[in-house]
Amino acid sequence: MIDARYTDSFGRVAGYLPPDRKSVDAWLGGFTARAQQRKGELSPPVAALKQVIEADRNVQTLVTGMLGELPRQFRPFQDVDHLLKCVDQVVTTAPEYHADPDKRILFPLSALFAPLSLTEAGTAVFRLPAFNTALRSVLKAWCAFLDSPQSRYVLTDTGNG
Repeated sequence: MIDARYTDSFGRVAGYLPPDRKSVDAWLGGFTARAQQRKGELSPPVAALKQVIEADRNVQTLVTGMLGELPRQFRPFQDVDHLLKCVDQVVTTAPEYHADPDKRILFPLSALFAPLSLTEAGTAVFRLPAFNTALRSVLKAWCAFLDSPQSRYVLTDTGNG
């Protein structure tokens, strides 16, 4: 069921997520582990997303629901706070290049939400205007990071540069 829904997902069809969901799972494993180590305050747009989740019982139920609806083997996040740390990690992460197109994650936020959007609760939460407005602010912050000199660490001729 998860594989079939992933195959039809927009990110996969559009080409900014790998054809095989297992590549996303592998990327998520490393990314979520690094994000879990983050210390300090959430960036302002991610803190605003957290406020949207906490302020509306419906949003909170849907976000926790989308985490819980995933089968354990497909669940990259421990809880909502871990998910928010991962979103915060995206804000300061530039996409890495992979020679193998089956391993390219061109849009990290989409890779984070790919498994969650395949759930019923995920489908519902991504239709809520307040949630999407908060995500739009996260995307704007990520764009500002990508326009900054700090994102240039991936511009190299070694490894995944």
